[in-house]
Amino acid sequence: MDLAKKRLLPGSWVCAGDMAAIPLVKESVDAILCYGALHHVPDWQNAIYEFFRVLRPGGVLVLQEPGKGHNKTAESKSQMEQFGVLEQDLPAGTLVSSCRKAGFSKAIIRPISELSLGRIRIMPSYRFRPEVPFLFLRQRLRLLKATLTESLLNIVSPLHIIVAVKGKAFADSKKPEIMRARFELVECPEILEKSKETPIHIRILNTGLSLWLSDTGKSTLGQVNIGISLLDSSGKIKDLDFLRIRLPCDVKPGDRMDVFGNIPSLMDSGLVMLRFDLVSEGVYWFSDRGSKPVYHKCRVN
Repeated sequence: MDLAKKRLLPGSWVCAGDMAAIPLVKESVDAILCYGALHHVPDWQNAIYEFFRVLRPGGVLVLQEPGKGHNKTAESKSQMEQFGVLEQDLPAGTLVSSCRKAGFSKAIIRPISELSLGRIRIMPSYRFRPEVPFLFLRQRLRLLKATLTESLLNIVSPLHIIVAVKGKAFADSKKPEIMRARFELVECPEILEKSKETPIHIRILNTGLSLWLSDTGKSTLGQVNIGISLLDSSGKIKDLDFLRIRLPCDVKPGDRMDVFGNIPSLMDSGLVMLRFDLVSEGVYWFSDRGSKPVYHKCRVN
């Protein structure tokens, strides 16, 4: 406990408790990692129920436990004789069944050795939409590749991890898979009054595979905002970061959002152009990754 407290980041905390009776309130945790510990718990099924209870919707559980034959190894027998610890087999298939029994919507097996090939992530379920056939196909190809790789590595890798999800899990705008948007509506007057704010109305559709986070705290990393750039009449950028408009709440893939804001007063008269885009702060502008921004010409009187 003392070592854990020394390693904690500011604002974090640590507590001790029974894994089968976790001293946390319902739906208070984003993710749980249980590494090589569950097989020491006599009532390990209840521990999985507890994991489900404290996880928020969309939360992820990651387990790594020894499989068949573990309790018969010389090391395990020595541990049981010397220290009286419980050593038992928890094969990957047994853990997957237990996770589903506890209520997890999805549970998959991944060989440990697959981690060396790159990041593992559960892709969200996503309805086929006419505007995203490429994204739909790309997702399916990724899943097929991961499944084939897993099947081959299962032959040589005795260790696995189990990844279970409570409800639906999406990659988010901090570490996105694919972020795309479609502007369904941009209501902005063609005439802007000089030295006067102008109200606007925007409707956007999340056509990507990542959750747009509307508030990521003080760092703002990964926070998705509507980004409006100011261009001259020829299309040359005068102010890339002219205006940011915050989203009122998070936006899931396939959902749409109505956003209202105000164009600040402009001091110079004449023709200008506004470019409407989205930006995941500190990550990238959506238009840099294939989204189409909206250009709106207007005159400042």
